[in-house]
Amino acid sequence: MTTYNDMIDAQGRYELRSGTWNVFQEKISDDGHSVILKRPHKTTHYVHDSYEQAVETILHHCSMYETYVKQDNALGEYLSSDAGAWGRND
Repeated sequence: MTTYNDMIDAQGRYELRSGTWNVFQEKISDDGHSVILKRPHKTTHYVHDSYEQAVETILHHCSMYETYVKQDNALGEYLSSDAGAWGRND
């Protein structure tokens, strides 16, 4: 079993928590490695069996982060426009 202190990225891109955590930040079990990937308009939760898989997920997310931010910003601009009105709850 790999043990470590929770890691929270200072830039707010991810969190890595030892064990399995739900979306309400409640620990469910000591098994696994919970990864929370953050973007401007989206948060995704994963639980990996191995620490190495969790780190690979974080590294990929960080390498793509600027692309994700651009996509999220473009989506936000579109949904704010008249053409994107169908996607809003006005």
